[in-house]
Amino acid sequence: MLENGPALTPKFGGTAGFAGLQGSGVFGQVSASISAEFGQALNIDLGVKFSVEGDGQRAAGARLGISGRF
Repeated sequence: MLENGPALTPKFGGTAGFAGLQGSGVFGQVSASISAEFGQALNIDLGVKFSVEGDGQRAAGARLGISGRF
């Protein structure tokens, strides 16, 4: 937790595999995100994701989540 600030939690992940159906082949995905918790009232989540498939297709995405108690 930062001094007098939000509690920051980093997250990292990845997956890899092989899909034999329709010749898709190898695929992989890497993700990273950070969550900021401002007390018990507000959470903010930021994340990015990058995916690659065996046939050369690539995809990237981002997400933003805000949640709170009321």
